[in-house]
Amino acid sequence: MSEPYSIIKPFGFTIASCGYCGGENSAHVYGAFAYKLTCKDYQDLLDQGWRRFGLYLYKPNLRDSCCRQYTIRLNTSEFMPSKGQRRTVARLNRYIKNQYVPLKISRESIAREDTSALEEHSPSPEPPHSRAQDVRRKSISPPLGRSEGSHADFIQNVHSADMDMAEDGSSWKQFKVVLEPATFSQEKYDLYCQYQQEIHRVPSTMLSRESFDGSITRTPLSTETSTYDQERLGFVGYGTYHQCYYVDGKLIAVSVLDILPRCISSGYFYYDPSLSSLSLGRYCTLREIALVQEIKAIPGFEAMEYYTMGHYVSSAPKTHYKALFHPSYLLDPETYGWVPFEKCIHLLQSKRYFSFSDSELFDPRVKGLLITMAAERRAREKTRERTPLILRKDSCSMETDVSEVESLGIPEQREHGLGSGDEEGYKRKRPQDGLFTPSEHLRSGKRPSLTPPPMSSLPPPGMMNPDDVTDQDLSQLVVFQGDQALMLTDSESFKTDKDMAKAMRDYYAAIGPTLAPRMLIFAQ
Repeated sequence: MSEPYSIIKPFGFTIASCGYCGGENSAHVYGAFAYKLTCKDYQDLLDQGWRRFGLYLYKPNLRDSCCRQYTIRLNTSEFMPSKGQRRTVARLNRYIKNQYVPLKISRESIAREDTSALEEHSPSPEPPHSRAQDVRRKSISPPLGRSEGSHADFIQNVHSADMDMAEDGSSWKQFKVVLEPATFSQEKYDLYCQYQQEIHRVPSTMLSRESFDGSITRTPLSTETSTYDQERLGFVGYGTYHQCYYVDGKLIAVSVLDILPRCISSGYFYYDPSLSSLSLGRYCTLREIALVQEIKAIPGFEAMEYYTMGHYVSSAPKTHYKALFHPSYLLDPETYGWVPFEKCIHLLQSKRYFSFSDSELFDPRVKGLLITMAAERRAREKTRERTPLILRKDSCSMETDVSEVESLGIPEQREHGLGSGDEEGYKRKRPQDGLFTPSEHLRSGKRPSLTPPPMSSLPPPGMMNPDDVTDQDLSQLVVFQGDQALMLTDSESFKTDKDMAKAMRDYYAAIGPTLAPRMLIFAQ
């Protein structure tokens, strides 16, 4: 049997409106269309900062974009739920056992709940509770995963309200979670439309079967073969799945998941807005973390370790919940090493682009300077908000408020990523434009500006310089033209079309020397 392969069509570098701050022509990405993608190739792309939306693959340019999108993932082997996360599971369990009635809460209340959750790990003491309150709270449900290192307890408590755990003759609601292939159903589509209309205020005229399929069911990933042990979980091999949540036979939530060799990647989630008070987003994240641990326990799948949550954007509060699951790591966009989130907080508060691999940035003096400057900037922005609009100048869309997260210490850096021979492509020279690093400013007595820098002439972080790509590099690429497959350098179009030659150099620089030769290119 021949080895599986990927087929993609490069789109090249594009500039578009930002989905986080709404800025026009401020999001810089390299994009490609994936006709077919092996799970191994997509896993390696994820570990280099790529992401997919339907069939579209993209990699943000963190240096030039308005909002810095850092890939974030959780190490599930070290995960222990926080007190707030235990309460989330307990609340849903009580709802299933008819001990809790969900409240109808507003869209604004949901946003406030997500923002207040950022203080969950703050060292500040809790307000005192009465003894009666403590007794009542303890009687609700057992603590979730409180015993040290017990993944079995965590999984058991997450599953404690499932319908197969209910005793005969009990009055529990019938709660069922089904992992199934990513296929269309009218029930999924109806819930999706309800969610978009009530939560995101999307007009019904903008909702269609095509838009649903494009983001929810369409996938380039090919599912691999199954085993008996996998099928016990509904997991029939690597690929794209829907994890569907049912209460008394009614669909209440759907998660779109990519199950890959080393991680589960969370793609999209939507739910019944009438159950917003159950914090279904947080609950389903905990279910997916448990799923990673369950798959890891299957013989032959020990490499399954991480839960990838997409991008963390410090200027977008709606992404801040991702940092509440500990321990989380951010991907360094240049070295592709994984750095503890807590170590990067003072850099995330800045609006400048930094690579986490620069050891000078973690010098205590530099860290203190950056924290102080970020606090001063926030104070100026608050003063500016109180200034009458007529007295202000138009502001840059990149100047969005950044929520402060308290630093919890600086653990040692951990590295995990692809081994690559493209070390020269990842090492960037400092631009000769008069800009200083923070440590140089300390020595010179100057303070670095927190204003976003102008668009750089350097290649995007982590990408090679296309000018450094040689014909020998491109000779490794295979291209489909019509019904023929041939080496790129043998193609007449490549020899005669300068635009195609430039596009192929951009593609090789963006994908990298390890992945580019493994993928087949579709060219019209």
